[in-house]
Amino acid sequence: MDIREIARRARVSTATVSRAINHLPTVDPQLAKRVWKVVDELGYFPNTQARALVSGRSRLFGLIVSEITNPFFPEIVQTFENLAVENNYEILLTSTVHDPKRMESSVRRMIERRVDGVAILTFGMEDALLDHLRFRKVPLVFVDVGPDAPGIVTARERGLQALVIPSKGRSRDEHDREVVSALKQYNVDLICLAGYMRLLSPWFVQQFPRRILNIHPSLLPAFPGLEAQEQAFAYGVKVSGCTVHFVDEELDHGPIIVQKTVPVLDGDDEHTLAARILEQEHIAYTEAINIALTGQLEVLGRRLTRQKTEVRMQK
Repeated sequence: MDIREIARRARVSTATVSRAINHLPTVDPQLAKRVWKVVDELGYFPNTQARALVSGRSRLFGLIVSEITNPFFPEIVQTFENLAVENNYEILLTSTVHDPKRMESSVRRMIERRVDGVAILTFGMEDALLDHLRFRKVPLVFVDVGPDAPGIVTARERGLQALVIPSKGRSRDEHDREVVSALKQYNVDLICLAGYMRLLSPWFVQQFPRRILNIHPSLLPAFPGLEAQEQAFAYGVKVSGCTVHFVDEELDHGPIIVQKTVPVLDGDDEHTLAARILEQEHIAYTEAINIALTGQLEVLGRRLTRQKTEVRMQK
């Protein structure tokens, strides 16, 4: 079945069918309605590549994110998807996991598929890669956490001190020193990392010994690093979970404070598993913060134990 059959049944020319399917404004609305009625009756699905050749537009929108399992991204991706559906677009989604090769591959896919625009929700992408898109006049949108991000606004509305220290275009050493200076200025007791996708320098960690916490979506030492939920699912484990630990100079390595287990169900995929792990992360982090703030801890090697408090009755 092709557009000639649609044209015959709708009693219009093939050119009219082509323009109607590509939503060109030059088609009379009544003719377009007649064409789409026949399209629906025949169950015809237009060839998107052919449509792109006719219209000069792919009706495809690119979305490049750093790590799809990061809780920061699903709501944003869903919003883009909703807008795409409303405007008759499709989404081409890629995840870079902060890997330069994956970043290069993502840009290449966008160019090969001739996307009409790209939204970039990742950092660290080289200017040379962005120039490939700019050279081809592909519209670009950059989405980042800034001073008006919802979490920052909510904190300020609740009377909490919120400070944004940009890292873009600065060395890690320069950025770390400014962050440390701000933390010391406010005399923080505890530093809690959540979705912080940058490695702290050894110097930074040494400024706050046993005072930096991190949460990781796996039962460490299994599956450290990025996309832990996907790693666990691909490996076929029956039990996964999350870990809150003190931060040291190595990646996902410091002494463990709290762990929560989550069974991997037969019907799970990496996304449903990640969602259930996230529920336990909220519980685990709260427990770990309470433990850390008591200060009644002892670390021997990698083992962390809580010291018992003696209560003496006065006569």
